[in-house]
Amino acid sequence: MLARTTSSKPTSTCARLNGRVSVQDGLKAVVIGLAAEQSIRETRVVEIDGLMLR
Repeated sequence: MLARTTSSKPTSTCARLNGRVSVQDGLKAVVIGLAAEQSIRETRVVEIDGLMLR
C-alpha cells in the first residue's frame, strides 16, 4: 500500500508508522499468505486462528 505525503512522494505504510513493525507483525503476514494459498489450493475457507503460533 502506498500513501501520499504533502510532498506527493509515495511512502509505505511502515514509513508512516516510523518503522514500528515487530517480528510478530511479520509472522502474521506470513500466516495470512499461507492461509490464502491453502484456501486457493483446497477451495475452502481456512481459519487463521488455528494457524497462529502462540
